[in-house]
Amino acid sequence: MHGDLKPWTEKQQLNYSMIVNLKNGRIPRPIPRLIQKIMAILGIELEAKRVRRGTDYVVQFAIRDPKQIQLFRAQASS
Repeated sequence: MHGDLKPWTEKQQLNYSMIVNLKNGRIPRPIPRLIQKIMAILGIELEAKRVRRGTDYVVQFAIRDPKQIQLFRAQASS
């Protein structure tokens, strides 16, 4: 719901501006720990790995637990 993000970020002790910028695709560099923290709050543990792609590095995330994969799919489709 509109307006629920700020109270949620405060409750989770997350930086509201960072979350909004992440939501809007305005993060200039990868922030894997923030992504991992958000997903952990939602009950999903992510494994982050830096991988070289050409001349750049990117972060790849993996969900290793099959039950958490099902949970992620359920949350993503709702």
